[in-house]
Amino acid sequence: MFEGQYGEILCQRSMLLDTWRTNSFKNAIFANVKKGDLVIDFGAGSGILSMFAAQAGAKKVYAIEVDTDTATVLKKNVMKNKLQHIIEIYNGDGEGFNINEKADVIVSEDMGDCLIENKMNYIFLKLVKQFLTDNGIIIPSRQTLYASPAFLNDMHEENIFFNKNVYDLDLSEMIENNSKIRTVYCCDNREVKLYDTKELFTLEKNNFDPNESVISKEIKFHANEDMLINGMLLTWDCLLGKDSNGNDIHLHNFPTRLSSLSKSHSWFQYLLLLNKIEEKVRKNQHVSFHIEIPLISKSTYDDIKYCYNIYS
Repeated sequence: MFEGQYGEILCQRSMLLDTWRTNSFKNAIFANVKKGDLVIDFGAGSGILSMFAAQAGAKKVYAIEVDTDTATVLKKNVMKNKLQHIIEIYNGDGEGFNINEKADVIVSEDMGDCLIENKMNYIFLKLVKQFLTDNGIIIPSRQTLYASPAFLNDMHEENIFFNKNVYDLDLSEMIENNSKIRTVYCCDNREVKLYDTKELFTLEKNNFDPNESVISKEIKFHANEDMLINGMLLTWDCLLGKDSNGNDIHLHNFPTRLSSLSKSHSWFQYLLLLNKIEEKVRKNQHVSFHIEIPLISKSTYDDIKYCYNIYS
């Protein structure tokens, strides 16, 4: 994956510990990779998806990994599993990758905490445009980002804490100027109240435009009840494909999911904070929300732009 957190072995370990995530990819790969297929794994990391593809019958797998240290571990994993005759490792970011043949399947775990992970999604879909056969399969096949007006109880309790005379000092400045993005870790519905959830956009191979560098969307919410909100929570759902029984295989980072082994998400969520610490929205009022997410940024977290308006 890309340099930084996702390229680090510690992050790769945490993703492998998420058995729901890993087995979902495994099921999708084994259901869709056929004997003799050529497969590209973009952002190969530990090599787990490349090795699944080889086990499923692929004759050739190109494993693309930008991080040099991770690529070294990837090579060792491949050799220990005696799959080096099938898996060829490319140590680069994917934009310089080139082969003189087409792939039957292209796979990538390219989704980050707010779905768009720096340039991962963009390069993945460019590889699809360039190297996938006409009837080829991509995993994931559909990726959808959602937004929800949200109330996080922990944030509310923090604000109460700093509004007091903490340690006999006035530290209320710590809750002011609260108009930045915050990475949060909502594992279940007891930690967060979502008032409504709407789709921001969906990425698929057929709607990808390589000339589009920014996704700009506006959505509107209608308050069916009085709401107290302290941010807009971004969540996502990805359709990996069909399993061997024809059922859809999904991954998501909704607050309702706990993994069976690590008891936690592989992914956090992004909470887009408000201009005020908290906003009261009365019943039948509306909230309009506009967001711009760069597809080719070096840091999606730093470069997201958004604004909102509450009106009657």
